[in-house]
Amino acid sequence: MNIAEKDFEKITKKLIPNLLNINNKNSQLIITFAGIPSSGKTTIAKRLEKKYKALRINGDIIYDIAEELGLALDYWDLERIKRNYVLAFLESNPFKNKLIILDKGMDRMYKDFINLCKRNKLNYFIISLSLSKKDAIKRFKKRNPKTWKTWLTKLGRWSKENTQFKRDVSSNIVIDANKINYKEICKEINKELEKIKNESKART
Repeated sequence: MNIAEKDFEKITKKLIPNLLNINNKNSQLIITFAGIPSSGKTTIAKRLEKKYKALRINGDIIYDIAEELGLALDYWDLERIKRNYVLAFLESNPFKNKLIILDKGMDRMYKDFINLCKRNKLNYFIISLSLSKKDAIKRFKKRNPKTWKTWLTKLGRWSKENTQFKRDVSSNIVIDANKINYKEICKEINKELEKIKNESKART
């Protein structure tokens, strides 16, 4: 058993209390994102969480929890735990709220994500954020002046994964990360929710 698997349960127990809106009743839809780090995924996710009273799954809190638990995990171990946690949660969501915002770049795990959704007949909506490497570096450097050089060593891999995702998967909406249009995003999400609602009525 590798260290990521060994500590998965320990971290998951700490993650659950951080979830909001667990008892709201919403139609089943997973809203997720594709885009390199610093493209604005979390900013949009938080706004959509508030607007739709959705259940936002933020895997990045794993870093804080791992530190709190004193776990000596490297970056890629934490990434594996994030992926395992997110996939396990999506497959067995125990809460009433079925409108989930996956606050994570799914372009790093899109094959597992799409296979899970197809296997469990889950509706999903992908928001793709377009941002150049130059702009991403500028954003991250401004926010994290002490750690941006370490972050930069991973950017090539993230960018490659995002490029592969774009080749393989069609997003529901593509947004310029420098000109985010929330009205357009919400308009497309509302259309998808209405479609799901109508399909549900037709089955009853």
